[in-house]
Amino acid sequence: MNKIELKLNPAAPCGVIRNILGMNNSPRINSAAREASEIALFKQINPGRTRYHDASVENPGYALVNISQIFPLFHADENDPRNYNFKATDYYLSLAASCGTELEIRLGEDIEHSRERYKVLPPPDPEKWARICLNIIRHYNEGWADGMHLGIRYWCVWEEPDNPKLFDGPYEKYLELYSAVAKAIKKEFPELKVGGPNTMGAGDTLEQFFRHCRDTETPVDFAEFTTYTRDPQVLLDQYAKLEKIARENGFPNTELCLSELHYGPLSWDFSIPGVLDSFYHAESAAFTTYIYTKLLDTSLSMGFYYAWACSMWGVTKGNGGRVFLPVGHALSYFAEMARCKARLMPEITNPSDDTAFLCGVTEEGMVKVMVSFFKAHNSDVVFHVPGKTTCRMRRIEDNAPDPQAVSELKPREDGSFAVYFEAGGNAVFLFEFA
Repeated sequence: MNKIELKLNPAAPCGVIRNILGMNNSPRINSAAREASEIALFKQINPGRTRYHDASVENPGYALVNISQIFPLFHADENDPRNYNFKATDYYLSLAASCGTELEIRLGEDIEHSRERYKVLPPPDPEKWARICLNIIRHYNEGWADGMHLGIRYWCVWEEPDNPKLFDGPYEKYLELYSAVAKAIKKEFPELKVGGPNTMGAGDTLEQFFRHCRDTETPVDFAEFTTYTRDPQVLLDQYAKLEKIARENGFPNTELCLSELHYGPLSWDFSIPGVLDSFYHAESAAFTTYIYTKLLDTSLSMGFYYAWACSMWGVTKGNGGRVFLPVGHALSYFAEMARCKARLMPEITNPSDDTAFLCGVTEEGMVKVMVSFFKAHNSDVVFHVPGKTTCRMRRIEDNAPDPQAVSELKPREDGSFAVYFEAGGNAVFLFEFA
């Protein structure tokens, strides 16, 4: 058994806990009865930024966000407001904005799994497609076409252009499209941020993107890629590769993000027992808080969890949208940590690679510690927090009670607090010392 000891000094803060938790999509609009409960849960997670991909998948039957749904007839006059269908997206984005999250719009299309592709084909006229994007920006930021003034800063060009289900054409066509749109946006709205390419991992296509943008003097204010893995080190290594590629190609100030982050499948065959549950139960919860804790010590700007309510990828239970799944509770734990006034760096004896600690202090002086046990060994964790005499604990485990249920830990004779973790499982604990 590994005995891990943490010593915390509440009077020695070390920076802040950045809210790098982003979310793909936001409270759904396809059920009035569910709307209020989803808003409450969304506020509990408090995403630092919300981006939009597969919004229409989460809201079946509604024309949302995608260019082909906002501007359905490509041959029509792009300068005539009557040719745009903004209404459903207006309401959808206004709900998210009311929750206090910043918005990021993905200019593109949702995934198509069909034999034939209908919407994810390269636009026949990239310059016209860029002008359509400019009018969408005008609608949401400047009130064009009975629009809004949401102040959306982040505009991303397409999704996974190296995936034929999302861009059914040569990758070079995507690079041409990105340049056309990025340059048009920065010329018209120099204060806005434009980015891409949301490739599948930090591979050759990502490097090709940066080389193209360097050689064509195309702006990249932020760069993103998608990753699904069960190994935290794989994700961290991919992020380090993204950073290396961006900097070596002459983009030292480009913000770096993960556009889709999720505990990846051992298999995509969901008929295998246990595969489906692992997407959102304690195993996924522990992985998610573990990786967000580790990413805090990188230059990452935002890591967008995929997704709000997309089937087994989501954070709420079933179609009801009124109760968090274990991974939803885990994200709410991280959100609590991000609300701390300052971060604390513990002195750790016998640290373990399978356990991650995130510590902070609130405005009121309460010390909070989130512990992520991901496929961890037996551990006896002892906390030394000077001046604190009580400890309240919540936990996420597959056989645990309600993750918001509070239990009390009694101090030991020396004033420390201890908790034992059984090997072979996954768990997230949230401690409050007062």
